[in-house]
Amino acid sequence: MNDPVTGSPSRPRTARDVRRWLQLSLAALWLLDAVLQFQPFMFSTGFARMLGSAASGNPAVIAGPVTWVAHLTGQHPVAANAVFGTVQLLLALGIAWRPAVRIALACSAGWALGVWWLGEGLGGLLTPTASPVTGAPGAAVLYALLAVLLWPTGRSHAASFAAGRTLGPAAARTIWVLLWFGLAWFAVAGAPAAGVPALRSGPGPLVLAAVCCLVAAGILLPAPGVRGTVVLAAVTALAMWAAGQDFGGIVTGMGTDPGTGPLLALLAVSLASFLIYWLLLVRPVNLLALFGRGRVENTYSYWARPAFRHQMWLVFGAQGLLYWLGWQAARRVRGKAAWLIVTGMAVACGAVLLFLYPFDAADIFDNIVHGRILGMYAANPFWQTGANFPHDPFYRYMAWKTTPSAYGPLWEVLAAGVARLAGDGVIANVLAFKLLAGAFLAGSGLLAALILRKAAPQRALPGFYILVCNPLALYETLGNGHNDAVVIFW
Repeated sequence: MNDPVTGSPSRPRTARDVRRWLQLSLAALWLLDAVLQFQPFMFSTGFARMLGSAASGNPAVIAGPVTWVAHLTGQHPVAANAVFGTVQLLLALGIAWRPAVRIALACSAGWALGVWWLGEGLGGLLTPTASPVTGAPGAAVLYALLAVLLWPTGRSHAASFAAGRTLGPAAARTIWVLLWFGLAWFAVAGAPAAGVPALRSGPGPLVLAAVCCLVAAGILLPAPGVRGTVVLAAVTALAMWAAGQDFGGIVTGMGTDPGTGPLLALLAVSLASFLIYWLLLVRPVNLLALFGRGRVENTYSYWARPAFRHQMWLVFGAQGLLYWLGWQAARRVRGKAAWLIVTGMAVACGAVLLFLYPFDAADIFDNIVHGRILGMYAANPFWQTGANFPHDPFYRYMAWKTTPSAYGPLWEVLAAGVARLAGDGVIANVLAFKLLAGAFLAGSGLLAALILRKAAPQRALPGFYILVCNPLALYETLGNGHNDAVVIFW
């Protein structure tokens, strides 16, 4: 089977490939936790009360530290929650960034165990109400377990599945069996506290326990049976998550207005977006390092790598979540500080994307050549093409060498002026054309803000944010240098 990008035969996916994919999935989970942690509600004393509730029913040796952390968080809710959210964000970025994956997984295991005790009360395992339906044994301990199972060892055990590469297949299966048999036990022992009425009494708890036992034993079957077991485990876990845990509370609408909370949340979103752009996008595909290569070669070589594709999905999935969270925060704040944060976020993210090599499109190089045809060679870009100027330093970067300009005279006049000012430097021209497009995007945001301040003042900041902080608009305009922002402005 050939690779759809390069056309060369694709190699089979190995356990090492799957392990990296699972590591990125763990990074995505930490990122989601960070996004939820930066909800405005979490900056209020309500978060401290949530932490304190984990002490209920636990022995004093477990409940004491939980209560102490909850009290400390209640005294400084904004600072404490900012630390919690930032740590989880850094764990996500560290796991996603391959050079830091080992230290990030180690920190992930330590942090998760701390959260399991001080934030979840050991998942309620020592309380009489522990039940898998209500969340036992706790999500955090599973995060720690994943960090261990996905550790990138240099010398891996022979195993046909990713989780067995670190500890060995026997140890990985043993952990699976103990986990699911434990869930079966708590399904019966904690039945009175189950959130689903059908699982509190009668045959319900026994049926759930039987399913958990099947999942536990199924991992010892041959390969086809194991696949079915994994599917059954996923369905069972999703059913308990939805029916008994209300999707982990992520859709409960707990966001309120706790004063400075939304403002700090907006600032956190700004910082997180900047770091994601820099560490996961601009750093590996840097303009300064790659400008000497042709666009087609770079596009194929990067998109042909499964890890890079997964990383791109992570970048835009994360930025989409952060974009939504930032919009929620922008709706709740007023004042100059909020405007400065949103403006600073747009400027910082745009500035770092200036140094992204435009690997996802060659349009910017075509636009530069057409501008040079008019500005440097005094020729007509609607009649002559790049093929008429093969000596031009940008000719090798073009994708449409025999196609004349597809844009109108106004754009070509602007392009000619910018190309003449930038001269023959590749980096200078790329940066200049990106800045031209970015200036029109900023102008559109300014016009939108001025219009909304008169028509609907309460929507001015969210409207400004939606336009100038849009991840796709920033990526296509200041990352790839598309000129659509010029059309949007008019």
